[in-house]
Amino acid sequence: MRKLFLLLVLSLYCSKVLSQISLETETAIDSIFSHYQNKPGCAIAIVKDGVTLFKKAYGLANLAFDVPINSHTVFDVASDAKQFTAACIFLLEQEGKLKLDDPIQKYLPEFPVYDGDPITIRNLLHHTSGLRSYLSTLYSKNLYWGDSFDNSDALKILIRHKDLNFPTGTRFYYSNSNYALLASIVKKASGVSLGRYARQKLFVPLGMTSTFFKQERDTVVKNIATGYESAGDYFKQLHYYNAHVIGDGGLHTNLEDFVRWSNNFRNGTVGGDELIKSMMSSGSLANGDKIAYAGGLYNERYRNMKDFPAIGHSGAWAGFRSLFYKFLDQDLAFIILSNNADTNVWVLLDQLMPLFLEDEMQKAQSEAMGRVEQNMGETIKLTRAEMSRFCGEYYNTITGVLRAIEMQGDTIFYKRSDGRATPLIPMDSNTLTFEGAPFVKLTFNDSAYQSMVFTVNDQDPAPFKKYDKRTYSEAELKEFENKYYSEDIDEVHEIVALKTGLKVLARGKELVHLEPFTKDAFRAEHFGYIVFYRDDNKGKVTGFTRYDDHLYNLKFELQQ
Repeated sequence: MRKLFLLLVLSLYCSKVLSQISLETETAIDSIFSHYQNKPGCAIAIVKDGVTLFKKAYGLANLAFDVPINSHTVFDVASDAKQFTAACIFLLEQEGKLKLDDPIQKYLPEFPVYDGDPITIRNLLHHTSGLRSYLSTLYSKNLYWGDSFDNSDALKILIRHKDLNFPTGTRFYYSNSNYALLASIVKKASGVSLGRYARQKLFVPLGMTSTFFKQERDTVVKNIATGYESAGDYFKQLHYYNAHVIGDGGLHTNLEDFVRWSNNFRNGTVGGDELIKSMMSSGSLANGDKIAYAGGLYNERYRNMKDFPAIGHSGAWAGFRSLFYKFLDQDLAFIILSNNADTNVWVLLDQLMPLFLEDEMQKAQSEAMGRVEQNMGETIKLTRAEMSRFCGEYYNTITGVLRAIEMQGDTIFYKRSDGRATPLIPMDSNTLTFEGAPFVKLTFNDSAYQSMVFTVNDQDPAPFKKYDKRTYSEAELKEFENKYYSEDIDEVHEIVALKTGLKVLARGKELVHLEPFTKDAFRAEHFGYIVFYRDDNKGKVTGFTRYDDHLYNLKFELQQ
């Protein structure tokens, strides 16, 4: 009888807590997710002070059988797996089985040693290693990401590379290669696989009974959602069943379990305060500059507003999208799991957040506008001739992204390749900022205004260089036709001339269509760019170099 009474009291208490969500707020949330009816959808949870304020599912887990999503539906959470991999590394550090400043060759002796600072476990955790992307290597070999592929295959790809994207510790660059290698290091340091170690040290202690790293292709997963993407008026499956690299991804979980994980950041059931501090501590570059990436999580400020420090991470893989985002000062977490590739989790967060933090949001926006106005008061006035020095066409020397700075009337604009333009405000003779967003800067460090650096909050500098546009006739493009070999990825790329650009073939299939943008240089969106180099004496094309965040300075030599 006493037990029944306690259960009744507990039930009434839980109902009271959940009633903190007003009918108006619940209706507003339902409206945000209403378009998922009879489609692949979402499961969401909103957790405040360790209590689940709102939990609901929308849409279908499986279209073929009309299976609805619920809070127990299992999703592939893609890169949201990284925080769990990082947690395992930190727990192994607590156990004395590894040190974060150990070089990775201590655990992976087959890995090459590069010039400069050694790559350490810490570099992998914070994406400052400079390692190239194994996924981009697969793409460059024209291999399907859904093919059978595991961590040993990723390791074989990475140890072939004789160069890095950049010297270790000099840049932050998000690369799945880092966390795929961390999975191998967990196995070497602990003696068991990442999946087993995570189950023993994280999932079982937290009661996460439906969470696991999928290491075997044929594993049957109960209650799993199928991943989809839209194709016009219907949906098609976009679910990779064969790829099972873990560490950077490969984690399967449901809403119930992710709430338990979220609450570990406030109660420290696993790992205690030491684990929480490790996971939330931002990394640094070799020069001491802080970066926004911590232990498998970004440590940042929501929309650059000082009153909203947050930790979080998103995931995107095949037909799955996910987001874990926790506002620290408000102890408010949002969890979104989706099996619909069209889901934009960041837009959903922006729609949900004001429903719970409306007053704080309005105050922060007002203060932010005050700071913007204050900063704008420090601007200078330049003549048209002085402003014209900034004008020109620029390309990002890492990614090949094209931008322009143009004068329209008395205003100078930053123009993107899709035509969108943002007014710029001169701060001094070498610095421009976005109108209304002074934390976005363009800095020109040479007197000829031939190069600029794009930064947000003075972080993640993106280098741009001014260029002269160049087009080619079909006859001129024939000069580039040939076969070229890269030893680093063990692949031949065949270049075929088209009417206005070049086609790149890998394994006899088209890989990408490139358009010229300057002398001997060709690019495509989401691919980067290539620059052909020539024999110094005869001027004959002898190879090309590919540039991109994923595969920077990758050389292809003329196949003899």
